[in-house]
Amino acid sequence: MLAMHDEAATGGGQTLDMSVARVRASPTVGIAGVGGVASFAHVPAYRQLGFPVALIYDTDPSALDICRRALGTDGAETVSVTDEQEFLDLAPSLDMLDIAIPSHLHGDFLRLLFDKLGRRCPALLVQKPLADASTAAQLVDRAEALGVRMAVNLTARWVPPFAKLRELALAGVAGDGVAVSITNRGFNPKDGKGWRSQLTQLIILEMSIHHIDLIVWIYGLPLTVYAVLQHVPDQGVFGENVAHILMVYDNGLKVSITEDWTCRDPIAARYHPAGEEIVVSGSRATLVATPHQLRVTTAEGTERYSSPHDWFPEAFAGPASEFAAALHEGRDTPLSARQHVDVLRVIEACYRSAESNRVIDVSR
Repeated sequence: MLAMHDEAATGGGQTLDMSVARVRASPTVGIAGVGGVASFAHVPAYRQLGFPVALIYDTDPSALDICRRALGTDGAETVSVTDEQEFLDLAPSLDMLDIAIPSHLHGDFLRLLFDKLGRRCPALLVQKPLADASTAAQLVDRAEALGVRMAVNLTARWVPPFAKLRELALAGVAGDGVAVSITNRGFNPKDGKGWRSQLTQLIILEMSIHHIDLIVWIYGLPLTVYAVLQHVPDQGVFGENVAHILMVYDNGLKVSITEDWTCRDPIAARYHPAGEEIVVSGSRATLVATPHQLRVTTAEGTERYSSPHDWFPEAFAGPASEFAAALHEGRDTPLSARQHVDVLRVIEACYRSAESNRVIDVSR
């Protein structure tokens, strides 16, 4: 998975490197759904890794044009298709297919692949979220029955300060009585027309999923969750755009998460993908991580780690490289869709809690 090393840096701190798994063979990649983030982040990741993108598919020809421009000369041999049957005919020749269509369409699209291609379906790297928890579990069962490898792209794990935070947290650096808080507050209205504008479940499923996945990656599944959601009007969205989440563990650990897409005040903002703040505080130390810095403060002083890397688009190479390496080496991956279902169970519990105004037991 993520390999990191510390190097001496000016100012007395240390720098964190963003490394990716080494792949001895470059897989042939296809991308389904190339609008938006696929051209902005996925394509640069594949170009960085040297993975040839052989096939791009989208029903919108203008999205294909944007993607071809992003591929540049690397896309000279790339086949572009808008026809579903043509795409299905070509997909089995791929080693890995990146599913980057809108998330609410994942269920139907993956069932189409399984129904039409069966065991000929290439390995699938699906962008988060896979689906709702129950649908995701069914899709994972189907993929496993067909022998199709499926992983979920969770880029936050490749943000160097977050990975270092996990390393230190698991080593017990914070001490006893640990409390964790995450703040992601800024202004993120939508245009009222795009697919995210129309989602009935928005900020938890599209944003909190990054932070919940980080917490589960570090500490495992919580015992209970409690969530409060709010819809602030005139932001171009139908779903919730503010969320407060409390996750409680059987060892006493408590994690609070605040997600707010409605804050117009830049001084108050600590905003994704550059400014969100994770605080882990215990009896011996306080660890504070943003996407570009980690500070570890004890009675003796503060140790600083910095990262020159941006979450977008640089962290996208990590999951792609990890999955490709796992496929090549025939091993499991921590990005497996089966493990992702646990994160979706926590998210589902958050929505159930907000709807019922009660604490939800995640273990059931």
